[in-house]
Amino acid sequence: MIESIALRKFAVSYFLVHPTKPLCNLVNRITTTIKNRFFIGEVVFIKNKELTGQIVKITKKGYIVEIHDDETGSTPQREEILAQDLLRKDSATKNEVLLFILSITKDTPLGRIVANNIIQELGIFKGQKPSIKQVEKVTEQPKVDKNAWLNPPNQEKEKEKLKELSEIEETRVQKKRDQILSMYSEKWEHSSIPTHKLYKKVISLYNGLNIFCEFLKIKEMSLEEFISAVFSEKDTPRLVDIFSKLLKAISHERRKSGKEGLKDMLHIASNMIYESECMKEVLEMITAAGEKKETGFNRIQWFAGDATQKTWLVYIKSFVYDIMNIYDIKVKTNEFMPYTPTKAEKTEKVIESLAVDRLLMISFMFETIILGVRFRTYYDTLLEEYKEKERERLSLVQEVKRLKGEVLVNEGADEVKEQIDEAEKKLEELNAECKPEAVRSGISKYGDINFILVDGKLIYEYNEAFFIIQEDKWESFISLFDMDKKKDLQFVETVKRYLRIFQ
Repeated sequence: MIESIALRKFAVSYFLVHPTKPLCNLVNRITTTIKNRFFIGEVVFIKNKELTGQIVKITKKGYIVEIHDDETGSTPQREEILAQDLLRKDSATKNEVLLFILSITKDTPLGRIVANNIIQELGIFKGQKPSIKQVEKVTEQPKVDKNAWLNPPNQEKEKEKLKELSEIEETRVQKKRDQILSMYSEKWEHSSIPTHKLYKKVISLYNGLNIFCEFLKIKEMSLEEFISAVFSEKDTPRLVDIFSKLLKAISHERRKSGKEGLKDMLHIASNMIYESECMKEVLEMITAAGEKKETGFNRIQWFAGDATQKTWLVYIKSFVYDIMNIYDIKVKTNEFMPYTPTKAEKTEKVIESLAVDRLLMISFMFETIILGVRFRTYYDTLLEEYKEKERERLSLVQEVKRLKGEVLVNEGADEVKEQIDEAEKKLEELNAECKPEAVRSGISKYGDINFILVDGKLIYEYNEAFFIIQEDKWESFISLFDMDKKKDLQFVETVKRYLRIFQ
């Protein structure tokens, strides 16, 4: 585990900017960067002085170090020192970085996010002081002599056997995958959405908004209603509701984390939505802006009051104005700029550009919100509630099985039958309340097929296309799998839990 608060802050900050990067690549990049430089706040050892100090500033030549002399007890002195004359006090190996990232993040419907209040504890956002304590150093285990691990004579045979079993399992999964693709090939498309990447972004954002609609105070909606609102030429009440509630949530976070704290969140969200390489194709769908047409725009305090059907656009434009002029953060938008571009003819391409513009702004605002203290506190509570209900549900399942076993032994046990009815009624309520999509919206992968849940529908993604398995096919779909195989059993149990199939 990483001990240094300065190194922890860097690791968390890097993760927040690159949350979708593969974990191995992320760890490699963090480790390499730490190896090549020092960080403000880091404790270092000055070689030629044989003293310790703390880095307080980075210069063109090296680092300003506040040097402490414990022997003389003199006042700490600041001195510029070259990098080659410094040694790092705390280590940060690949394994330590990996363990740290895993310990401070958790899987959610939005991907892996930083858990609990680690951002605030480390004081990553400006204006916050670190509150986390240094962890005690883990005692290293004694090294074991390699000779103690001599290969047994039959190790090669075991390896060959395992390889053979692995190949057999891979072939079995491949055949099962082919069965799924041949049986269930009804494409799931939408006429308003031209590309798979855009559709994927729409679904991902919709799932996030809908799962956390209670926190955001957004009215529940179907995917079709969300698409209709975003891809409409007009500003529908649904669209206004989404934007106004997201803006309200950001204003609450501004009060909680301060202007400087919010600035860092906006910067991270901007990098994720407007600067990320994986968003490039979607960003290119926003057409170039027309000529600026000044309209005497007056900025309002977007963080005060409530936006309405008439005023929402002024609120959002004021928000964008602050992002660009006060926070110095770039966003790619035409619709929400603090001026009105010359009106372009309402062609299909222009309407598509408008929809993508709206979609990305909603996504940018949503990403900002989920970085905040309020959301993380809410999510941690939600997760604990889900775990508690799931434990209660599983316990009740076992109780129902036990009671049914008693009835088989004693057919005249009317009292037991009443207990079963009562337990099954309670179980039905818990089945409805336990929503695994609150933990993760993606169901599971089988081979290279990715299964997700959207509006209670079983959808799978394969070869840059979405397909739907209709409800009347669920039973035959589940029957495809070999329940005596651990992989298939786990997959089917997960699918059933998401689809609320509890027989």
